[in-house]
Amino acid sequence: IMQNIFENDLKQINDKVDLSSKFGDLEPELLEMMRGMLQFNPVTRLSAKQCLDSPIFDNIRNKKNENIK
Repeated sequence: IMQNIFENDLKQINDKVDLSSKFGDLEPELLEMMRGMLQFNPVTRLSAKQCLDSPIFDNIRNKKNENIK
């Protein structure tokens, strides 16, 4: 029984949602960032630093005041 529950959970995790169908009005760069942030595997998931380094935030960031290593 536990094996079946686990297999069903994995199937749901592997069923990808097309973000562009839900958030089609967003810029493609934002959709790509969302895909990266929502990766289940932590190895392939974007880090906070990777997201902040995206050009998407260039017009609102003040890198001189940041203390991110």
